[in-house]
Amino acid sequence: MANILSTLRQDHKNMTQLLDALERQIDTFAAGRQPDLDIVLAIANYVLEYPDRFHHPVEDLVLDALRQRDADAARPAEGLEREHARIGQLARDFNGAVETWMAEEPARRADFLDTARAFIAALRDHIAHEDREFFPAAEAALTPDDLDQLAKNLPDLDDPLFGAADHDSYVRLRHNILEWSADSAADS
Repeated sequence: MANILSTLRQDHKNMTQLLDALERQIDTFAAGRQPDLDIVLAIANYVLEYPDRFHHPVEDLVLDALRQRDADAARPAEGLEREHARIGQLARDFNGAVETWMAEEPARRADFLDTARAFIAALRDHIAHEDREFFPAAEAALTPDDLDQLAKNLPDLDDPLFGAADHDSYVRLRHNILEWSADSAADS
């Protein structure tokens, strides 16, 4: 496995692309047009599947190693586990709002938009905090041996959206993200 911190940073870049895709769909809905429901549903499923099964538990392991190596360096990341639990709850809330919307149950547009926007904002803040505080502290304090030991204990879990394997439920979403990224690069 690549350096565990590099993998976590790449996850953040990937999640930012995913949030951009979700934001485009939410903006479409807010403007009174129909978003791509398949993309919104794929995002809702992904945010339940990958972060809590792999990304956050790995960050928690890194935090434990950081605490053991240098408790002072870990202080800026205190509360990370609570933040992961809060993000997980927001992801479940968002997923529930999507399911309600998909089932065509009476749901107020504003409630759905509020739930989606709260999830997007919280996850963007969470990523920024980890990128600014947690990762630099871990990179400074943990040794290559520490990181190797952590990597040996990790499950081999391929990211279902951004990983090497093609997962049918995410093909359209991956295509949408890649297409938008290419369009954005061409516009720059």
